[in-house]
Amino acid sequence: MYALMPPDLTNDNYRGYQSQVGGAIAKALENAGVKHAVTLSSFGADKPDKTGPIVGLHELETKLNQIKGLNALHLRAGYFMENTLPQAEVIRSFGRMSSPVDADLKLPMIATKDVGAVAAEALLKLDFKENKRKNCRDSAT
Repeated sequence: MYALMPPDLTNDNYRGYQSQVGGAIAKALENAGVKHAVTLSSFGADKPDKTGPIVGLHELETKLNQIKGLNALHLRAGYFMENTLPQAEVIRSFGRMSSPVDADLKLPMIATKDVGAVAAEALLKLDFKENKRKNCRDSAT
């Protein structure tokens, strides 16, 4: 099973939404007796607080890790490279990006197709046990 938390950025109670969706995912996996699950998580999901919406992914990982008999692999992806596409015109016009992120900040990035490749490989091999975390940038090709 591959699971991810679909975003709903228009929700007035985003954390409540994340908690509800994460609970539903965990309950569905437990009720179905799923033995292996790969989840899309995020860089920073190891932190229990002060990470904005990533806290919901920390909570999802925690819920899944509590399911007996479930081997969960949490893919902690960095910033998706595709998120820079809206910057194309700014880059073309000014030769630089515009961002609220400090230029000196090292930000791990990955293409969504590489996340998919890592998830597919894990689900084909099923060679992970119990609860594992994997930084996608460490295994993407």
